[in-house]
Amino acid sequence: MKKILTTVGTSLLTHLREEEEIGKSEYDYFLDNKDDVDKVYYDRKGKDKIHRLKKVALNYLSKKDINNNEDLNNMSAELKSIKKIIEYKNIKQYEIIFICSDTLAGKVVTDILMDYIIESKFNYTDIKTKLIKKLQVQNKARFEKSGVHNLIEYINTMVNNTGSNNLILNITGGYKSVVPYMTIMGYVNEIPVYYIFEETNELIELPLIPIKVDEELFKKYMCEIHQIMDKGVINKDLLEQILNKVDWNDKQLIKTRLLQNDLQEPDYYYPSPITRIFWEKFKSNYIFNIELSDSAYEFYSRKEERARFILEKVSDYDLRKKHYHYIKGTDMDCYKSGGEELFRVFYKVYDKEDRNAIVKVAEIFDLAHKTNEYDNFCKAPRNSNEYQFNKCIIKKSNKSIERC
Repeated sequence: MKKILTTVGTSLLTHLREEEEIGKSEYDYFLDNKDDVDKVYYDRKGKDKIHRLKKVALNYLSKKDINNNEDLNNMSAELKSIKKIIEYKNIKQYEIIFICSDTLAGKVVTDILMDYIIESKFNYTDIKTKLIKKLQVQNKARFEKSGVHNLIEYINTMVNNTGSNNLILNITGGYKSVVPYMTIMGYVNEIPVYYIFEETNELIELPLIPIKVDEELFKKYMCEIHQIMDKGVINKDLLEQILNKVDWNDKQLIKTRLLQNDLQEPDYYYPSPITRIFWEKFKSNYIFNIELSDSAYEFYSRKEERARFILEKVSDYDLRKKHYHYIKGTDMDCYKSGGEELFRVFYKVYDKEDRNAIVKVAEIFDLAHKTNEYDNFCKAPRNSNEYQFNKCIIKKSNKSIERC
């Protein structure tokens, strides 16, 4: 089933204002409101204004014929583009996901569009919304450091969970400052990207340009760059500490190509949004959340292909929950896999609700080959504090492993 990820803007409010369905003060209240969205939604005065706007907007939309181009042009950019995409691609089953900014206008318009589509002739399979925290344009630093990062992270989650071939990016609505990042996300992940100019009815499919990042810097300093990406915003002293063993010329490349300097706080650096897009794509080929004990690393050295297969499963949050097995006498959890896989892994995770938590792998037992090691361990189990763990990065597509 196709998922149409649609960024939401405020063209609906503009049409309501132009048609004099709402006054200037009401229009300005929603467009210029910088208060916390949840606060306004639960405030009595805010709730009354939101309720009135929804009622006016839904009444306005209900009078329009979505199959009439003139009416469609005066509804909203999101509705027009979704309808055109469905017709152009001849999609029978689809899910609409509205991506809205962390603003009052973005949230209210998204709610109105949701309500309208539920009651309309759109033959959708499912409909959802996703509010991207800190995605707003009032604060440039917050937009670049957090807002765009959260948007990129969400799109990458969708790619990993759904697959690029099941996604469509509809970038007609929303902030124009988001368009370049969404477009590059489409290029990098081979997701079709669609756009309609406000004044026309022509649907434009942006051509997929083969675009790749020079991965040499990522490969050469994978551990260091991973630490920087995890930190998000990093002061120059810590940055120098992380890059301590990096060649001077490469250090300058990392600072100038991959990072941005905060003009208001010059002692701080953060990854550029473009860097994050390419890093997330690069990172998808590796396992980053594993630490190995000497015992587990020795197993990897002996049985690389088998160990890589096992560790890829143990690194997965959902699989760990599914294959959890309790062993008495140890503070570690056990990953129990039967059938043809037939292995046991003892590991420690400190935050079990964190999907990206570090998994400290202490022991790996391959039961496909008969051995007494597993039985002996269960008779006299050890605790995690009896092991020393080293950060490892494992490439999914071959046998390489790097200890950080």
